[in-house]
Amino acid sequence: MNRPCEHPGCGFLARPSRRTCTTHRNSPPPEPGPAFDGDEVDFVVSNRIPAAGLMRPELISVAGQLGARRVPVEEVADLVGASLRTVRRWQARYAQEGEAA
Repeated sequence: MNRPCEHPGCGFLARPSRRTCTTHRNSPPPEPGPAFDGDEVDFVVSNRIPAAGLMRPELISVAGQLGARRVPVEEVADLVGASLRTVRRWQARYAQEGEAA
């Protein structure tokens, strides 16, 4: 299964085993996104508020930290806006790798 091209606004699928489509294969890589915001993650975890607007690495950290606090998976899934299966996978990864997940 191919993933979408990593260039913003591109609607094409990436080439097999690549991160860009044929149109963008010789283009410079896109600019990196904003940095990981640990303060925002701590705020979401401590107040148990919905994690709208967080990037994927931050969502994984929120799910992992809430899992470490023994928050039910159903509640974590509601807070991060992900399926139960995804939350369990993120929590397992967080348990193994910590913040590096």
